[in-house]
Amino acid sequence: RGVTGVFSCSARALPALSHTQRERDLWRGERTGGLDMDMEKMSSQTTSAWTVLWCTVLMSLATGLGALPFYFTTRLNKRTEGACHAMAVGVMIAASYSLIQESEGLGNAWVVLGVACGTVFIDRCQRFLAAHQDLVEFSGLKGMDAKKAVLFVGVMTLHAVGEGCGVGVSFGGPGGFREGLLVTLAIGLHNIPEGLATATVLASKGVGVRELTAWTIITALPQCALAVPAFAFVRIFSQLFPFFAGFAAGCMIWISFAELVPDALESISPKELATATTATTAAFKALQYAIDWALEEANEGASSDSKGGLAPPLFLLVVLGLALAMRTLTRAANRLRANKTFSVCVADKETTRSLEV
Repeated sequence: RGVTGVFSCSARALPALSHTQRERDLWRGERTGGLDMDMEKMSSQTTSAWTVLWCTVLMSLATGLGALPFYFTTRLNKRTEGACHAMAVGVMIAASYSLIQESEGLGNAWVVLGVACGTVFIDRCQRFLAAHQDLVEFSGLKGMDAKKAVLFVGVMTLHAVGEGCGVGVSFGGPGGFREGLLVTLAIGLHNIPEGLATATVLASKGVGVRELTAWTIITALPQCALAVPAFAFVRIFSQLFPFFAGFAAGCMIWISFAELVPDALESISPKELATATTATTAAFKALQYAIDWALEEANEGASSDSKGGLAPPLFLLVVLGLALAMRTLTRAANRLRANKTFSVCVADKETTRSLEV
C-alpha cells in the first residue's frame, strides 16, 4: 500500500509501509514485549543518522528556490503585494488543512488541544510584539512591518517542526531509506511554494532579496534539526506529532486571518482576495495529491513490477509542473520590472521636456 499525505508525513503512514504482519503488529503496538527495543533496532538497521541529516538538509535548502523570482525584480507595486499576501494565505490554509487531516486518528484530542494552544500562543506573541513594536527590528525593518515579519517567519518555522518529525519517523519505519527518501523528495517539492509564500510576504515589507532568501531557508531548518532525533526515537515522536501538527495549524490559521488578510485588503478588493486565495489553495492541494499519487504508485511498485515503471514519469511531470510555475512567476517579475523601467523613462522624458519649456 502507498503512502498518503506525505506533506505532513504523519505517523499514520507507518502501518501502511509495513510488508509483513509482524511489522504491522510492531507499529500498531499490538505486541507488548520489547516493543521499543524492536523499533529502535529496526530503525538502526535501515539507514544511518548521517544519511537522514544530509537528505533533510538538502530538503530544507529547497525552500530557498521559492525566492528565485525576486532576483528579477526589486520592488513590488501595491496591487502585486496584495496578490502575494492572498497567495500566502492560500498556501497557509492548505498547509494547515493537511496537518490537521494527517493527524486524524492519531490522537484527535491532542490535535484539538494543539490548535487551541497554537492560537493562544500566537495571539499572545502578537500582543507582546504590538506593545513593544517600537523596539522590534527585523532585517532593516522597524515598527509594524518588523512585527508582522517576525510573526510570519516564526509561524513558518513552527510549521516546519511537524514536518521534521514526520521525515525522521519515515526513515525509521519498516520502509527504511527508500521510504524516507520518497518522503524527503515530496517535502522538498512542497517546500518550494511555502518558500515562495515566505519570500512574497518579506518582499512586500521591503526586505532585500538576499536576506529574504536566507530567512526563507531558516524557516525550514527545523526539518533537518528534528529529523535525526525523530529517526532515533521513532515511537516518542510518533506520539508527539498530533500535538505539534495542531499547534502549527492553529498558528498558521490565526496569522492568515489576523495579519495577511487585512494587509491584502489594503491593496486589492475582497473579490480579488477570495479568488487568489481559493486558486492558490486549490493549486497547492493539487500538487500535494499529485505527489501523493506518484509516491503511492512508486511504493506499490516495490511488490509489483508492472506499476513500478509509473513512478519516474510521474515525478518528472511534477518537476516539470513546478518548473513551469517558476518560469511563469519569473516572466511576470520581468514584465513588472520592464514596466517599471518604462514608466521611469517616460517620467524622465516628461521632466526633461518641462525643464526645456
